[in-house]
Amino acid sequence: MPSLLAAKFEIPSRPARHISRKRLLARLDESLKMRLALVCAPSGFGKTTLVSEWAAAVSASRGQKTPVAWLALNEQDNNPAYFWSAFCEALNSLNRHRAPELAAWQGAPTVEDVTSLVMCITQQFPRPFALVIDDYHLVTDPAVLGGVNLLLRHMPPQMHLVIISRAEPDLPLTTLRSRDQMIEVRSRDLCFTPDETRQYLRLAIEVKLSSEAIDILHERTEGWITGLKLAAHALQSSPNPGEFVRLFAGANRLIGDYLAEQVLNSQPPEAQQFLLETSILKRLNGYLCNAVTGRSDSQEMLERLEKANLFLEALDQDHCWYRYHPLLAEFLQQKLVQARAGQVDSLYYRAAHWCETNGLTWDAVQYFLLQRDYDRAASLIYPLRHKIFEHSAAPAMLGWMKALPEKYLHSQPDLCLCYAWSLTAAGRFDKVEPLLQAAQKAVEARRASGFYQDEEDSHQETLGNLHLLRACALRFSQPHKALESLELALQSIPAEELDRHSLALLFRGQIALGQGRFEQAEQDLLWAIREGRIANNLAAYLGGVNSLGLLRVEQGRLRVAMSMFAEATQFIQAYPEPALAGIDLIRSGDILREQNKLELARQNLESGLKLAEQGGDFVFIREGFLAMARLENACSNPEIALEYIHEARQLCLHSRNTQDIAFIDALRARLGLENNDLAAAEYWSQQAGLADFSASDLSSHVAPLSSLLVFARLCYAQDRQAEAQSLLEQLDRRAQVDGLHGRRIEILSLSALLQHRRGQTRQALQTLEQALLLAEPEGYLRIFVDLGQPLAAVLAYLHAANSRQWKSPLSEEYVYRLRKAFSAVKGCPVTPIHQVGLVEQLSERELQVLRLIAAGMTYEDIAAELVVAVSTVQWHIKNIYQKLNVHSGLEATAAARELGLL
Repeated sequence: MPSLLAAKFEIPSRPARHISRKRLLARLDESLKMRLALVCAPSGFGKTTLVSEWAAAVSASRGQKTPVAWLALNEQDNNPAYFWSAFCEALNSLNRHRAPELAAWQGAPTVEDVTSLVMCITQQFPRPFALVIDDYHLVTDPAVLGGVNLLLRHMPPQMHLVIISRAEPDLPLTTLRSRDQMIEVRSRDLCFTPDETRQYLRLAIEVKLSSEAIDILHERTEGWITGLKLAAHALQSSPNPGEFVRLFAGANRLIGDYLAEQVLNSQPPEAQQFLLETSILKRLNGYLCNAVTGRSDSQEMLERLEKANLFLEALDQDHCWYRYHPLLAEFLQQKLVQARAGQVDSLYYRAAHWCETNGLTWDAVQYFLLQRDYDRAASLIYPLRHKIFEHSAAPAMLGWMKALPEKYLHSQPDLCLCYAWSLTAAGRFDKVEPLLQAAQKAVEARRASGFYQDEEDSHQETLGNLHLLRACALRFSQPHKALESLELALQSIPAEELDRHSLALLFRGQIALGQGRFEQAEQDLLWAIREGRIANNLAAYLGGVNSLGLLRVEQGRLRVAMSMFAEATQFIQAYPEPALAGIDLIRSGDILREQNKLELARQNLESGLKLAEQGGDFVFIREGFLAMARLENACSNPEIALEYIHEARQLCLHSRNTQDIAFIDALRARLGLENNDLAAAEYWSQQAGLADFSASDLSSHVAPLSSLLVFARLCYAQDRQAEAQSLLEQLDRRAQVDGLHGRRIEILSLSALLQHRRGQTRQALQTLEQALLLAEPEGYLRIFVDLGQPLAAVLAYLHAANSRQWKSPLSEEYVYRLRKAFSAVKGCPVTPIHQVGLVEQLSERELQVLRLIAAGMTYEDIAAELVVAVSTVQWHIKNIYQKLNVHSGLEATAAARELGLL
């Protein structure tokens, strides 16, 4: 066979710089149990590469080798005679015994023909095998399609078919899906994941790209493999890779040439015109496309394009709404401007008016802005101001405002305030003040011109919003100035206007919380939650739940906090399309971590962080990052924990949130101490101004309690006992006065460690017991476990002393759970109590009896085994129970296993 023809039946070799797709290979392996595997996607998604890797692997697999025949079609095979001849030749590549029944097929095969073929295949191939048909989209002849459909219906069980196609094949897919007889791999599956993109680019180019640049390329291509390959090729010769990545789009020459050849030019003129005219649309449906193009059959056109897999993706299950791949849309828009520049504004105008008429306000704003009709866009934007915090509008609003000319924006105070609210939601407080000043100037100009002459209420509303925004932006960095602005805002906002009034109370409560005025904070936050809920202001309600929940945790009231978060979850679930969400799950997940329910904590935190990122509120996202950092550290993943801390800190840098930056830095130092990184903690203490700190200055020191507790841990780690003791004593007094019993648990635990190190064993036991009594009702565990082996040793002493010397109010069950949590930590073994020296040792005979009890033997069996009287066995068992402080054989067995006696 000539080499060119032989290639038609050979499994293609893998390209250089190949990335193995294990997740997809596993799906294809599963498909061997079914009739059909369909790999269907547009050009350039790596379909053939994936299937050829799979085919080579399964045909060479030891033990379960599955022969694979390969048939690569071309235009000539769109003919029954050619197709079935090639089909037969492909099968013959596995078995040189030819199938003469196929040679006579010149037209559409009959049922008898297919029956004969199936019998032939059954005889020739009694064992399982697979046939791959590549480029199946080239087949359009009804006779060929009909024959393949017949074959699929009557295919022998040992035969498995794999079809690779750019377009949706004319096969009974619905029937095969309903009978679970096929597996599909579509373009979404074939797209590179972010990790695969990173792997590929590091293999494909010598230029070193930053993680941010790689993420940008992945986002722009959406994992489209050929798009990444073309970008990599261009990067090799680019004098400025960073600038190339920043500007990378569908207008790139290499991308454009590929899309022109493979997509646009392959369509008939009517479809090309439709593609160009609808490329301006962010999302498409038949009615909108009709309005823009003047056609009446747009829905049918969309369905044809989708079936042809022309980079068109359905956005809903009913296939009413679609979108183009961003690179294709950018390429088509460039072609549209080049060919019909004067028509573009008209297309935008039609799209904007159709969207406005049909209630798609967000889309209408975008099209009016693109048409540069700023007045019409502004008239639609301002009524959406109340939705910034409710429907994830902040990112869209920011995009709209950047599209407005600065002079126009600054002349519109209401638009300036909309922009400022969007920036505060994103945490960009550094950009708020210039907008507020511009808004204030515009208000004064309007006032002077008599604009507000008959609209005093409107003037007061604008002023109230301005003061409220300034307070929001300054509340974390300049709380005193924020309070001044809040007072002005409350003078302008009627108490009965709960929407804005609840936000003012929220900000005032958050400031009070940061300043340690906990009674005032609690009062304001409770009212913010109440009013926010009544007004359906999710920002005020969830912000209040978040801040008050934090205070409850500081107070050591975990169960109350959990109840509040659960109530918030129920409220959000009943809310129509909430965008602001996730903080309830983040906060509850952090409490579950504290209670050492790590798997459940991870589920809550991952779900909560995903919702927070969708909503866009920077406070919720930051809290999600910090909670994930604590969880990863608890799971012995300190490197991942530090990555989350870095992400949280970056958010605070953008918002100039000095208060939370200090908290984050203290948390990073604390995690460093828990992982024996004294150098990092020492550096933190110097940066935080605590290196020369004296506990005698505590009353006048402005450092937050969290930072001072980390510093106390550092003093303990550096064996600066006097400083640590003085600091902990004063912190305990402060925590008692403020009612922060959650903090007291940590303070008392550190004090117990310090006392134990100084040889004050009995005092250490009493102090630890005091901490445990505060902790037990709320289920605290990690606060102790994270202090590591030194606290585990003190706990063992306490348990042993409790067993023999005094009766503690602590429950045995709680102490058992705590010791079990310690035992699961690597490098933190729980010292068996019999090694501590406070429990009387069991005699050798008592150990023998204990082992026989654990084996399930009765008193009589034990007596017979040891050749003693039953009364002697009873006497030994009584001594064992007394020494182990238990009351039954089951309890004795459990205690002995915990103590390492069995």
